[in-house]
Amino acid sequence: MCNSVISVPRANHSLLCMSPVCAGRYAMLRPHEQCVECTRPLTWQQQAGKVCDDAHCRDVRLAKHPMAAAREAYARLQGVAEATRNRSLTARGVPQTAWNQWPVAVIPKFRGRLSRLAVKRRALFLAGLADNVRGARARFVAGERVTLSELAASTPPLTDRETAVHALLGATCGACRGSCCKGGANHAFLREQAMLAYMQRFPERSDDEILTHYRSYLPERTLTGGCVYQREDGCSLPRDMRADICNRYHCSGLLSIRDGYGDAAPIQTYVAHREGAKITSGRFLPVLPG
Repeated sequence: MCNSVISVPRANHSLLCMSPVCAGRYAMLRPHEQCVECTRPLTWQQQAGKVCDDAHCRDVRLAKHPMAAAREAYARLQGVAEATRNRSLTARGVPQTAWNQWPVAVIPKFRGRLSRLAVKRRALFLAGLADNVRGARARFVAGERVTLSELAASTPPLTDRETAVHALLGATCGACRGSCCKGGANHAFLREQAMLAYMQRFPERSDDEILTHYRSYLPERTLTGGCVYQREDGCSLPRDMRADICNRYHCSGLLSIRDGYGDAAPIQTYVAHREGAKITSGRFLPVLPG
């Protein structure tokens, strides 16, 4: 409680020093205010994670409850992001009653720099794509077809509100700069299933024409460490040529936006960038002055 060093004899039978003040303060702690591993008092920032900053406590917590620890870590980041948002809104003169009108979306921040797409990466991608086209062709000739959802079928016209939410999702995704796209690396998630969907949309095109079509969208410069199609301003492929997962994947931050707006809530958010276990920056969308 007071950060005093406890003697070994005392530590063998007590967590506290001899001070009655410390004993009283410790007795007043509620369960959520104590580390679940060593029972130290927690700061309010630590309470979301339920453990103190001691490395041993955190290691034990991760080993015992990896999924719970991940949820708690995200909740802790959410709390830090909300506190940062509140300070920013206060500085802009926004009253506290309006703070919750700016829901928080915690997203990654990809910092890859623009560089020339290496010849080796280009060759690896095209070789893999050719293999997948051949495999998809055999399945196509055998009569196999993909579902309508994988064809990126047309959807009913969006309402004005749905259009605004989609625009906010796009702006939030752009603020991340494609951290999830890094998984595409030298294959862009374009497996046989994606090629089968392409053949179903364009049955008249030969394998060489398919490869030429995809080759034509390879940019000269891409984000280092990202997907072969990942440019500074987003994916160079049209949506109907991307893998299904690229069009449908939503990170937890995007899900909080997509599912978080009722009929009357303002369509706006505070985007908080996380890097590892820290919130490093944030922005309001739409942009607030100041």
